[in-house]
Amino acid sequence: MKDKIDKLFKHKIEEPEKLPAGLNWTPEQGWENYNKDFLQGRKTFSLKYLYIALAAACIAFFAILLPLINSDSEKIKVVENTTQEVMQITLPDGSLLWLNKNTRIQYPARFKTPVIEIFLEGEAYFEIDKSNQYEYLVKAFNASVRTAVETAFNIRAFANEKHVTVTVARGGAKVSGNETDEMVLVVPEGSYCSVNRSEKLIFASVNSNQNFQAWRTGRLIFDYQSVASVADILAEYFNTEIEITDKQVAYCMFTGEFHKKSIDEILQQIQSEFKINIEHQGSKIILSGKGC
Repeated sequence: MKDKIDKLFKHKIEEPEKLPAGLNWTPEQGWENYNKDFLQGRKTFSLKYLYIALAAACIAFFAILLPLINSDSEKIKVVENTTQEVMQITLPDGSLLWLNKNTRIQYPARFKTPVIEIFLEGEAYFEIDKSNQYEYLVKAFNASVRTAVETAFNIRAFANEKHVTVTVARGGAKVSGNETDEMVLVVPEGSYCSVNRSEKLIFASVNSNQNFQAWRTGRLIFDYQSVASVADILAEYFNTEIEITDKQVAYCMFTGEFHKKSIDEILQQIQSEFKINIEHQGSKIILSGKGC
């Protein structure tokens, strides 16, 4: 269309029929004026709509991009350890997290707010980075744990257990038994806190259990403990039922340290020190004998 208009105009100015007297005009001059006025106007008109089209394209691009950016920042990451091994995770702020087997956790994919909410079911050990600038709020059933810079703590919250247990290895934590924070206990380093899930009771005490991290480290320590106490710890750690049929065996005091040993290896060590019989009945282990 543009070429047809140009050709028609050029043809007309090259063959003018009559010109006013005294008019100083030539076909070349007419073509030059046409290019200067009409084509320049058309160019300006085209650029104007080109800029409008570009602006509209930019608006549309950002309209599509911004929801994607926002959705990424608000995205919740869910991790579930269904293996038989301990799983280690590095959180967005560099803090470390270990998950026990049969544990599920969810947390923000990107840390953007001052308080980071984390939901846990199972057992996890947190090591908060010393350069951390966020406050952690870990929720496990009816228990809430608040902590900040350079803290290490363990949370045990399995669905089949009546209590949520928080043990602080380094730093300190604030533990409450409900969402309203009506009762908050400050749990210092070397202490633990237990929250009853059904009765909403909460108490704290000095931690005497050296094996609260055994699931993560593979190290079991017994410091002059009764065989009954040792049996309870082994039963929980190896998920095996242990029954003691003679009281004399239960009261024997045992000291020992094991690293990534099987339950049979540990029981053989106990058996070598006391007069204890070990019997396997299916998945159950029975301890009997004359004792120490």
